[in-house]
Amino acid sequence: MLNPTWSFLIFIRITFYSLILTGLCRFVFYILNPSLFPDVQIVDFLQGFRFDMITLVFGLSPVFIALLIPLKFFKDRLLKSMKIYFLIVINLFALINFIDAIYYRFTLKRTTWDILSYVNAGDDFAMLIPQFLKDYYFMIVIWLIFIYLSVLAGKRIFKSGDVTVTPSSKILYSILIIALLIVGSRGGFQLKPLNIIDASRYTSPQNTALLLSTPFSMMKTIGRNQLSAYQYFTDQKAGHLFNPVFEIEESVSADRRNIVIIIMESLSKEYMGYFNSGMNYTPFLDSLMQHSIVFENAYANGKRSIEALPAIFSGLPNLMNEAYNTSPYAGNSMSSLALCLKKQGYQSTFFHGGANGTMGFNSYTKLAGFDSYYGMDEYPGKEDYDGLWGIYDLPYFQYVASKQSEMKEPFLSSMFSLSAHHPYKLPSYFDSQCKEGSLEILKMICYSDIALRKYFEKIKNSDWFKRSIFVITADHTAQNTTEKYGTSMGIYAIPIILFDPLNDKPSVISKTTQQADISPTILDYLNIPGKAIFFGQSALDSSTNGFCLNFLNNRYQFIEDSVCILFDSKNITAIYQYREDSLLKNNLKFAGFKGKTDSSVAKLKAIIQQYNHRMIENDLIVND
Repeated sequence: MLNPTWSFLIFIRITFYSLILTGLCRFVFYILNPSLFPDVQIVDFLQGFRFDMITLVFGLSPVFIALLIPLKFFKDRLLKSMKIYFLIVINLFALINFIDAIYYRFTLKRTTWDILSYVNAGDDFAMLIPQFLKDYYFMIVIWLIFIYLSVLAGKRIFKSGDVTVTPSSKILYSILIIALLIVGSRGGFQLKPLNIIDASRYTSPQNTALLLSTPFSMMKTIGRNQLSAYQYFTDQKAGHLFNPVFEIEESVSADRRNIVIIIMESLSKEYMGYFNSGMNYTPFLDSLMQHSIVFENAYANGKRSIEALPAIFSGLPNLMNEAYNTSPYAGNSMSSLALCLKKQGYQSTFFHGGANGTMGFNSYTKLAGFDSYYGMDEYPGKEDYDGLWGIYDLPYFQYVASKQSEMKEPFLSSMFSLSAHHPYKLPSYFDSQCKEGSLEILKMICYSDIALRKYFEKIKNSDWFKRSIFVITADHTAQNTTEKYGTSMGIYAIPIILFDPLNDKPSVISKTTQQADISPTILDYLNIPGKAIFFGQSALDSSTNGFCLNFLNNRYQFIEDSVCILFDSKNITAIYQYREDSLLKNNLKFAGFKGKTDSSVAKLKAIIQQYNHRMIENDLIVND
């Protein structure tokens, strides 16, 4: 038997200890977020080593290449450099994973390369670093412990030693190293290299993040923000299955009332007493819903604030890894509620108490046809600044009420709340009954609810109040406390409420509704004429089935009627009958499901095809 070369021994040690260290990172990721990963099995962690190997092959490629250099001075001159490089890379990977262990709680997806665009979309990121270091100091401690362990591993890996080998041994083991690197770079012997979406093949959908690592997800998405031009059907058939052109013909009965859209930061459906007994953090909203149209099966189209505005105002769910505002398609011409209303003589304003330019809100609202954008710079008193995000909700809502009373009617006005953000700090001067809950955010939800109540108290006697309708929703959800709201559906569950002071009789609409439905629903409710491209539909149209479309971890989720379908752009990976299986435990894809899903799958494919084609071809407006 041939003696193994020194290079091959180093290769085996690197592989062994690196996989232990990367596996440790994924284990830390889990123990910091156990409630987000129900029914975890040991096999989930074991399958994750295949994805880890891909990351290591590319991340440590200079070391592996150096192992193949057939030079006698190799050990003495390069050994130290290899060790330093190994420690830098493995600890950088660990740092990225540990940061994402916290960030994941808010996005519920492994961070991808688009985070760089998100960071550059405003100054919030740099401002938040000191606060996060303060609140999550224990992550630094964990990282320092990891560094210590990696140094110990490095000493074992790169210890010097002489091995007597023959020329044939050198050739054989060099070929073996190359072969193992090829297999490792692919994550196994399967036909195609593993990608992010493949994690769903080896575990339940809610546990895919445990198989992946953040460095892997970032590597796999570098420079890959372009959409694919899927062609599931002919263009004519796709248009027949789903028509994104929304139209209301000219009518003398158009009701040109003012429209106020209120977007509440992180207002999960789970936090509201109207939907969940025992929750008493939104008493005002709960009471308002007793006099409103409530869409009780409503969902956000994304998991980040930056994804909410295009969905709400332009009917564009975020069906790509990167947010629309920072994507290559951000310069596209688009339809929007503001542009539709502008043709009817409406003035439009957007209010957000955060730093001007944060998340590209100012750029998006300008592109979407809003006449005015008000950020923190326009706010007259900086004494109400929370020191991190922007102006506290209570004073800012009062400011918005004053500005709205000065606006020329009819108007479209939207305000975006801000205070329900980490570090969940109430104003020092604020004295209220907002109690601590099982989550820190709940006291801030209570505070924002009080701010909303005082806003309505200020405007209810205004001349314009009864000449207006109000739509209240959330930008996205936040952390969950119950398993139901931790499923792939529950993490998007939000309220959508339409309050009309002239018709305050309660009404509940049960069909599936999404943020992308808000603009067409408003136009339909007021019978405002116009034509636009919306990937949503009026939730008031009884002739259509409601649906919601999400995209997370390179996987589409389609909710329609009582079925939830997960689709990876090629194959259906899961089917759930969620009304009977609210925790999405029984994947009917593998249980001989006999229900009719063909029409839903066809509609899903048609929407994806048209969304991607229209985005790529800059075809998001209707040419009159």
